[in-house]
Amino acid sequence: MSGDMQPRRFIRLAGLVLLLATGLGGAAHAAEEKWLLEGMIDPTLWKTSDGSRLLARNEGDAAADATLRLFLAAELVPRFDLVVVGTAYGATDDNGSDTDFEQAFVRYSMRKAQPLYLEAGKIVTPLGNFSARYLPTVNPLIGKPTSYGVSYPLGVQLAGSLARFDFRVAMVDLPLTNESYLPEAGSHPRPAVAFGFTPLTGARIGVYYTAGPYLSDEIDPYLPAGAAWEDYGQQVAGVDLQWSRGHVELNADYAENSYDVPTYAEEYRGRAWYGEAKYTFAPRWFAAARYEENLYLYSQPLPNGYWIAALPTVRAIEGGAGYRFDRLTSLKAAVRVDRWSVEPGEEAMLPDGWAAAVQLVHRFDVRSWFESPAAR
Repeated sequence: MSGDMQPRRFIRLAGLVLLLATGLGGAAHAAEEKWLLEGMIDPTLWKTSDGSRLLARNEGDAAADATLRLFLAAELVPRFDLVVVGTAYGATDDNGSDTDFEQAFVRYSMRKAQPLYLEAGKIVTPLGNFSARYLPTVNPLIGKPTSYGVSYPLGVQLAGSLARFDFRVAMVDLPLTNESYLPEAGSHPRPAVAFGFTPLTGARIGVYYTAGPYLSDEIDPYLPAGAAWEDYGQQVAGVDLQWSRGHVELNADYAENSYDVPTYAEEYRGRAWYGEAKYTFAPRWFAAARYEENLYLYSQPLPNGYWIAALPTVRAIEGGAGYRFDRLTSLKAAVRVDRWSVEPGEEAMLPDGWAAAVQLVHRFDVRSWFESPAAR
């Protein structure tokens, strides 16, 4: 997307969110203003090696990017809430710029004593340990696990909790994949389920599963005669762990995956896992580290009708520290290194790499800008 189009697209996006906020806010005023409009911005400076498939930016030269998010939540009528998250992304490198609705769904709350709700629309993927911690305000590092990208499928989700158990049962239209390894996924209904158990305060173990097609109609020209992209399926089954006590927080995720690959008779099976630790030294200072190891399918079509299919292993570690200026603003710095284990002759395609980054994160309340000092 060209740079001269980006400001106009963001103005339209922000205008739509503000228009929704104004209309809903007026309707909700009589109901004690049951709505909010908040924002978050996270400018980041990068310096990376020039070859890593996962980490390289701007051919190794310094780069910068930022994501601006606007969060709108409003009670439409009792028990029905609207949630909209609009984003505007800009970068100085080849990642360019874009605007989108990251989330946009309606939630119906069935009960309050034991939470039970139904969501429909564009939601965050309900699977895995990181999907609830991807925002920069709760991610203690700057990078994200490379096993699976955080996606925003269209779907319907029933979620809730009972005593020490929680669950999410959903039908979504996108697979759990990393597009650095695989062709872009297309829309197709697929189940997604997750269950959790909290044996004691601060500890949780969860399991999850999803299955369905993972390609798209864009690769139809590269498929064998008579085949359709929906014929090639993916399955992912995983377990995630959370534990916190005092100044220490631990998170981990392990998943087994399998893929049907065009032009290959055998099924490709892999695995991916990570472990993350965070320690808070003082109310304002914290440090964190994440180690991950992925044996993940890399597959792409070739012009001659055949496909590349390999299971390279990548190991990565990221470490960093952060400082909270106040409850709304924090600064983080982190360094990440990845190492590949590949077949002889593939080193040039998947070289090792590193990345260093500094990120400022700031939250703000848009409604407070229009309130009188006496109303704050």
